[in-house]
Amino acid sequence: MHITDQIRAVQRLHQRHNTASFTSVKDLLSAYVDDLMENQLSQFIPVATYLNDGHPKYSGQATHNIPFGEVPRSEFEHAIARTVGFISWVDMEENGGIFNPDFELAVDYFINGKKQKLNNLLENQPELVFACSPYGHQAGIIHYVAAHGIEIWRQQIPDNLTEMTELLLEKGALPRQANRILGGKKDFRSIVETSPLLNRVGFKQDITEMLF
Repeated sequence: MHITDQIRAVQRLHQRHNTASFTSVKDLLSAYVDDLMENQLSQFIPVATYLNDGHPKYSGQATHNIPFGEVPRSEFEHAIARTVGFISWVDMEENGGIFNPDFELAVDYFINGKKQKLNNLLENQPELVFACSPYGHQAGIIHYVAAHGIEIWRQQIPDNLTEMTELLLEKGALPRQANRILGGKKDFRSIVETSPLLNRVGFKQDITEMLF
């Protein structure tokens, strides 16, 4: 598994939550904001990761410039909403969807490299390969290949990424499936080619050739 220290820290911050128990995007993100509020004095890395990535006020700010312990809830809400593709927390409240548990399970199987489990799920529910996320980025399973522009806590790459990608393509996944990753301002090829983690672990060329 390929994952950065920052993403592992974010996963640890939210580890008390069983995401499958949440019905809606709003419910889950509200719980995650609780985590940020409660741990901003002790969990500097994940707090800074969210703020750097999602809040213009803190973009590019070094950790020592972030007022840990004094960041208001509204700023965490704004940051976390933007990290999953919404314009703001209000946008998330108005447009955040309801989870399809099987789609979420398929995504988790994919990013964790569980090929047989994903294959079995798609055999039983082939329509999932065309479904999209209820987050603002509206990614399909295929878009998680890039580990970029999706949920922070899911930005990881399995060791068998090429095999997992081949499986999705065999099931009919469309790399050009509509999405709003990074605000819909970039096509998926450019997202793959500029993915920090794909570039770091050396999968970019193989994945680009497979998808495009």
